Amino acid sequence: MINPTEEQLAEIMKIPGGEAFVMLNLLKFSDEEAYNKYAGVMLGYLQKFNARPLWAGEAEMTFIGTGDETWDKVLLIEYPSREAFISMISSPEYSEYNKDREAGLERMALVLCRQQFMAAPQ
Repeated sequence: MINPTEEQLAEIMKIPGGEAFVMLNLLKFSDEEAYNKYAGVMLGYLQKFNARPLWAGEAEMTFIGTGDETWDKVLLIEYPSREAFISMISSPEYSEYNKDREAGLERMALVLCRQQFMAAPQ
């Protein structure tokens, strides 16, 4: 799966608005060159929505887990709010950019992560 379903879009609307979150992107390429074209445009486009890349790197191995699904790249992108993310993916510009994303990906997983502070051990 490369694009969200209607159910997934409805589910993201349930998270509290106005809160920043990080989207963990797990990517498997079918055409890395097409995806890189998309990524190059998106770096500047994210700024319009006050979003920013935090980290990107190659996925080398599954250390713990079955390893049934392997990934080529991992990205962490911070969004200031659910509203900013929905505005971005709903825009006409994104629809154009998304064509290269779709052409470049075999499959992917997006995991929405919200910051949570852990209590220090007593």
